Amino acid sequence: MDDLRITSFNVRGLNTPEKRHGVALLPKRHATKILLLQETHYKGDRCFALPGKQFAQSFHSTYTASASRGVSILFHKTVSFICNSQYTGGEGRVLFLKGTINNKQITIANLYAPNTDQASWLISQLEVLKHFAVGQIILGGDINATLNPILDSSTGRSQLP
Repeated sequence: MDDLRITSFNVRGLNTPEKRHGVALLPKRHATKILLLQETHYKGDRCFALPGKQFAQSFHSTYTASASRGVSILFHKTVSFICNSQYTGGEGRVLFLKGTINNKQITIANLYAPNTDQASWLISQLEVLKHFAVGQIILGGDINATLNPILDSSTGRSQLP
């Protein structure tokens, strides 16, 4: 499990074949074994598979009211992930998976925070994760906040406290 490369990527929608093809190229470029995708824009149970057969397993959290938001976790065919439990919440913004990889307990969490009130939203989701998780925790996603405003924003300032 030490050589497991994980990529987190805000895809800004996967409803076109061109976008799905571009994301399908990530495993070769980055030797990615687990993909955490945010803003998939799938609606309800309508989730498209990526081209090719690289990702044998995929798990999704969607927003049923519209084709916005959405997070997914995909596992490369060489990763033997056994899912024991799944949590979806936050109106398509949260996906937690609990399971095993090579007989080791693992929890994988993918978060896509709203554009406002990120801090309190994140605290509430991490509280849920704390009670859900077992084993090693892998947390990824898009928290819609800059960690270093000087480097990560065009204005050099953050609007968040």
